[in-house]
Amino acid sequence: MYLSVYLARGGVCARRKAAELVKEGQISVNGDVILDPAYLVQPHDKIVYMERRVQLEAPMYVMLNKPRGVVSSCADEKRRKTVVDMIELRINRRPVRLYPVGRLDKETTGLLVLTNDGTIAQKMAHPKYEIKKTYMATLDKELTHEAYEALKKGFFLYDGRFVPDKVYYPRKHNKFVVGLVVHSGKYRVIRRAFYKLGYEVNSLDRIGYGPLSLRGLARGAWRLLSADEIKDFMGEK
Repeated sequence: MYLSVYLARGGVCARRKAAELVKEGQISVNGDVILDPAYLVQPHDKIVYMERRVQLEAPMYVMLNKPRGVVSSCADEKRRKTVVDMIELRINRRPVRLYPVGRLDKETTGLLVLTNDGTIAQKMAHPKYEIKKTYMATLDKELTHEAYEALKKGFFLYDGRFVPDKVYYPRKHNKFVVGLVVHSGKYRVIRRAFYKLGYEVNSLDRIGYGPLSLRGLARGAWRLLSADEIKDFMGEK
């Protein structure tokens, strides 16, 4: 396989980023720096990145119910707890290196996928797939009918137009809690949308990601996704 693909499947990063690392001269093969992402990896090649040998691991996919206050990254410069710190997964006694697919901001809770499969991670996060995510937003005050209609129709934020795929009340007589289905992955877009309408989001919980649901998974808990769940997520038969 191509070197960039090997790096992605080895859990270094997504394939596009892997190609950049190769071109920047950060990858060596058998002691020599290789600058071609399309280099064909041979069975006995020793591939090194940041003084660590990259080896293929069995692909693993994890669904985490992220708690509030945890950072969605592999490491944090402020030494805050990360989603990777929450998962202990080993193969043959070796820890599996996992990477979050996309991000939830520190204060947002809910469904987050982590994997060591960079190729699939890139597909899951790529905007062209328009994977829908379902959120529950608890506001600081009841949503008015006018604000509800404005949210349904959509409006412009500083980085483009925001139009939810669906807006609804999950609890019939509770207008403090609003459900939204969106495919946008823009930074804090739901919080920014409500702020423009004059509301603060007290809590935001992602309960669905594509066909995946948090149903039965407690806050802070995680479980492995099956091959069938991944195929279903990617729309494969």
